[in-house]
Amino acid sequence: MHQYWPPLRTTDHQISSGEHRGQYQLHNTFGVPHPSARPPESSPSMTSSASGGAHSSLGYPSGLEKLDIICGTARGTLLLQRARILHEGREISPTDFERVGGRATTKKWKTSVRVMEEDGQIGQTLGDWLAENHLDMRGRQLYKAGERPPDRSGSPGTSRRTSPIAMASPVEILNHAGQRNLGMLPGDPTMGELPFEMPARMDVGGPEPELIDIGVMSHSELMDMSAGSRDADLLAGLFSHPPGVAPGRQAYITGQEPSKRQKVVQQSLGIDERTVQMGEYLDGQRADPPWGAFGHRNVPTIGGREVDLRGLWRCCKEQGGFEQTCKARRWSKVATELGITNHGHNCRLNYKTYLLGVEQQQRLAERTTIPAADHDGASGPVGRFGLPTATLHGSSLRHSHSAHAALDNVTWR
Repeated sequence: MHQYWPPLRTTDHQISSGEHRGQYQLHNTFGVPHPSARPPESSPSMTSSASGGAHSSLGYPSGLEKLDIICGTARGTLLLQRARILHEGREISPTDFERVGGRATTKKWKTSVRVMEEDGQIGQTLGDWLAENHLDMRGRQLYKAGERPPDRSGSPGTSRRTSPIAMASPVEILNHAGQRNLGMLPGDPTMGELPFEMPARMDVGGPEPELIDIGVMSHSELMDMSAGSRDADLLAGLFSHPPGVAPGRQAYITGQEPSKRQKVVQQSLGIDERTVQMGEYLDGQRADPPWGAFGHRNVPTIGGREVDLRGLWRCCKEQGGFEQTCKARRWSKVATELGITNHGHNCRLNYKTYLLGVEQQQRLAERTTIPAADHDGASGPVGRFGLPTATLHGSSLRHSHSAHAALDNVTWR
């Protein structure tokens, strides 16, 4: 069951009817006992000891409900009934008190926490004091030593679900179920009954709405109805194309051109600048590898050695290129030729990162090669990135006038 109304407001009203009292009792049956029905908190029972002094049921002196303790630089008060330590106005556990005292590395709070004597001197440890009084602490409970410690899941006691205080009697349930407005009582004795009939619907004027079935109407009828309505574009929002007409035949009926697919022409990307710089380094036009173009501040290494890009390029080309080396699984052989064994995987990753773009541009240039005449009349392939030269990674053009002569003697097929 659930609680359907707030507690009754009895400040300005007197509860005189039995029905109202039944409602208040039902409010108590939803898991919240009445404050007057709760049993009073039992104080520690006092028993007479053999020496004539009063002791609690656990065995410690009755007048000793608090115990001053110290741990490092932290001072606190041990509340024996609650098994908690009061430190600077808040209750904490012995482990937290030990951490406050500056001993977070140790968890033996019974040894690190000491009892303060009446004269202000530091006395015995808290563990020795508990042992002398045959007590022990676990969680938030203080119990006698030698007995079974309390369960960690919670404090012992009667569950609210099974408590006789929270159980509802059948008479109260039937009294509430027979009421007219179950679950809607406002909790105010002065409020009257809710109306049984809702007020009549207000007449806003105008003709009654007409229900039409557009599924049986023709396209011309729908267009006429749309033109006569206040919203001239009423049906345009309902239909992407006329009903019963294929999208490709709209032009034959409505006179509108059907939507055409726009041909997307993919533009070829330009040559990456870092690929150009890497190609210049492999040709010998650059002295140092362009690590900065790849976003590296430090020199990449393989097996503690700097990556030899020219040697890696040469060994991979001898194996037939990147694809052939991967298919034949010869990267271990490439690493062995470079003098770094057991690093074939790293060689493949470095080649793919730095040199594969140069290889792809070289193959693209070879596919679009046009014969170019050298200075001595011999024809040579088009160089890297579409520029005529003698070889891709061989000797460069000897003189500038020879380069111009080669460009002038290009024969286009």
